[in-house]
Amino acid sequence: MKNLISAAAVVAMSAGVANAAILYQTSFEAPTFNATLNGVDGWQTQGGGSVGTVAANARTGTRYAQSSTLTTSGQWQWQGTIAQDSTSIAAAPIIRASVWMSHNAGTSTALRRGGLQMYNFDASSVLAALYIQSDGSVTVTDGLAQSFSLPAGSIANPAAYNKIEIELNYMTQMAAFKVNGVALILPPGGGAFVAADFGDADFFSTRGAGTAGGSTVRYDDYIVEQDIPAPGAFALLGLGGLIAGRRRRA
Repeated sequence: MKNLISAAAVVAMSAGVANAAILYQTSFEAPTFNATLNGVDGWQTQGGGSVGTVAANARTGTRYAQSSTLTTSGQWQWQGTIAQDSTSIAAAPIIRASVWMSHNAGTSTALRRGGLQMYNFDASSVLAALYIQSDGSVTVTDGLAQSFSLPAGSIANPAAYNKIEIELNYMTQMAAFKVNGVALILPPGGGAFVAADFGDADFFSTRGAGTAGGSTVRYDDYIVEQDIPAPGAFALLGLGGLIAGRRRRA
């Protein structure tokens, strides 16, 4: 693995966008959500395992979505009906998804991963993904299967709720990533994707080798938005550091 050190920046949206719209938003509250997420409000579980909404430890309200019974090979992906075809994307070329997530370790000895994956219209390709591991490290994967990492403790506290955000810009065919409001600036070419449409923004939870030990991944306050950017929609505010390692996504 070749390690790269690149300049990073804190990037903020400039004021003003035209025709901003929320495609889907939820905090997983009752009465819409009760004991399960699967089959409720357009959400579907893929890969098995336990997917529920739990009335404890929510970031806001009284409920959150929980992925449990983690395995070394299982993937828990569930998504709402928020797809946008190429015509919609041409008129409004910015799609942004965010969720707050945290890890409950239990007695697990395994490294766990949780995060967001954004797909194209037929869900055949991951356009961008952002994960937080249970050791606090952060991994980004783009649509060209390039991966970049931040070391443990650099930006995320896995035991607390962290806001993760991905923005797809279909004009530039580039994805932007944020953790807790701080933008991750990748090496040149990082963040690229190839697509003219949008399918969904899924949750992803799994673990590595070791005992599961009652570990879970919690998700709350999920939102997907679409907007037409105003001129100068991003402003470069400052520089920081990002240690990035490139590897092929499994």
